[in-house]
Amino acid sequence: MTEYDDQENIFGYRIPSPFCVLHRSEFIPAKKLVQKVLDGLLDEVGLMNYFSFSELEKKILEIYSSDHQFDKSIETIVIKELERKYKNAEVVKKIRQVIWDRSKSAAQNVHKIIKRVLPEKEKIELLDLGCGQGVLSLYLLEQPEFDEIQLKDIADFRYREVRSEKRLHFAKVNELRLAKRNHQKYDCILLHTVLHHVRRPDEIINFCIDSLKPGGVILVVETCVDVEKDGLCAKQHKESDSNRHTKGFLSLDTKNQIAFSVFLDWFFCKIMSDNILAYYQFNSPEGWKTFFKRFDGLNILSENCSCKGFDVSHSPSFQTVYVLSIRNNRP
Repeated sequence: MTEYDDQENIFGYRIPSPFCVLHRSEFIPAKKLVQKVLDGLLDEVGLMNYFSFSELEKKILEIYSSDHQFDKSIETIVIKELERKYKNAEVVKKIRQVIWDRSKSAAQNVHKIIKRVLPEKEKIELLDLGCGQGVLSLYLLEQPEFDEIQLKDIADFRYREVRSEKRLHFAKVNELRLAKRNHQKYDCILLHTVLHHVRRPDEIINFCIDSLKPGGVILVVETCVDVEKDGLCAKQHKESDSNRHTKGFLSLDTKNQIAFSVFLDWFFCKIMSDNILAYYQFNSPEGWKTFFKRFDGLNILSENCSCKGFDVSHSPSFQTVYVLSIRNNRP
């Protein structure tokens, strides 16, 4: 198998390449929704009709037949065409502003949850693990509970404004070699859409368990697939989300939900943010809950399926929020 073949992730879901929506007929429903979402993005930043997703598809099919297997050369073409359109200075500036606006909303939601689960804490030691651009933590600094925040990620993706903030302390880490010197250091650890991007989510959770102070919490926001149209998560999400694409996402079968999520995840991380992506450990809402229950002594204090996409307002990203704690009698 190559990196462009379907792979099975650790939760048993078949994960296709990000480009499957461009050349495999079984993913036509996902492709149509991707096109609507990208067109919606340009509309949101005032650049409608600047780029048509169909232009990219046409260019690809001029070179490869619809049943041809994707390889490195086709990835290069896709990236080149998307960057040519979306990395225009005006486009990047406007899309970045959308991300900033959404991060402010996300920070407000995160702060409310933290205050609810740590009501007695006047000052909170927070670790933003897998911080990405760091904008969410920059906004959290506006709250009186945070004098400073620790940021960690596998590479430095921070925006300039985040790098210049002296109260945000960044450290580069290796996913599989997270240091133990943070033993019982933090009141709260934030994992914002992190676990589905790592090779071993269990190692991340074990690190968090070791790094929490007694009474501390892990706040997990995770992207979900395999969301049933009539399921509880979809119902709660629908009641709180006016996103016009939500219904389209729920109409997709599981494999198309995954194909859609993989392409959008790849697009926003690789094309818009230059982030490193290697894994797509997508899971269902119930699957994440089952995963957390594997850890001895880890308790699920609360879960909420109604959280819409924090940083992509126009995309029907189903995200579940979990607040996790550990027993006080750990070694």
